[in-house]
Amino acid sequence: MVMDYIIEDLMEEVVERKGSDIHISAGLPPYIRINGHLTRTDRDPLTPEECQRLIFAMLNNNQRKALEQNWELDCSYGVKGLARFRVNVYKDRGTYAACLRALSSKIPDMDDLNLPPIVRELSEKPRGLVLVTGPTGSGKTTTSTKVVAKTTPASRPAAPVKTDSPTIGEYLIQRLQDHCLTDIFGIPGDFVLQFYGMLEDSPIRVIGCTREDCAGYAADGYARIHGIGAVCVTYCVGGLKVANTTAEAYAEKSPVVVIS
Repeated sequence: MVMDYIIEDLMEEVVERKGSDIHISAGLPPYIRINGHLTRTDRDPLTPEECQRLIFAMLNNNQRKALEQNWELDCSYGVKGLARFRVNVYKDRGTYAACLRALSSKIPDMDDLNLPPIVRELSEKPRGLVLVTGPTGSGKTTTSTKVVAKTTPASRPAAPVKTDSPTIGEYLIQRLQDHCLTDIFGIPGDFVLQFYGMLEDSPIRVIGCTREDCAGYAADGYARIHGIGAVCVTYCVGGLKVANTTAEAYAEKSPVVVIS
């Protein structure tokens, strides 16, 4: 039977069913993770060719080449008006497979998150430092986003915005280009997905790595050859894992830019 759907249909389904992940693998139908449990979709098992067709629809030419060379790729993919997805593609038994994590663009209400009262109290503090930690999928991004949104209510007077001023992401990309940097290493984490999207639309090539420390070592090696290297990871655990590698680089006067 010919596959009569595209990857965006699966993305729409996982969002409508309030799922968190999409799993694509040859020999099995697409699966959706809902409340931590894998749920089979009402679709036929995928052939290796169908898996590749679904996966490659999310990738540009550079990403396809990187995947074919390394057999693994981390990137992001967004559907306007729906959500952004963190994508991990890999080779499984000689065929391509993928896991997609849905990242909602809507900020849920604090009551819907069932957060303890102390979180609301902390969000109302005028100053201080709050660390949000936990394993993958535990809700760090959602919690942090809601706390930040609550600390900047709409009733608070906003500073005037100059439309001709570059965004932080645009400024960072321009500064990297000013230093003749053409490649950046890293892992698409929740807090840098939007910046990764900007990088993909820029002349700078994004090179995905399997771990943060690997990205740091790669940026260090790149700097020793080209004069400067750059690594982009999410903060907290990601930033800590790249700290040792960049410290070693700086100790040997290898210039590495860390964006976190």
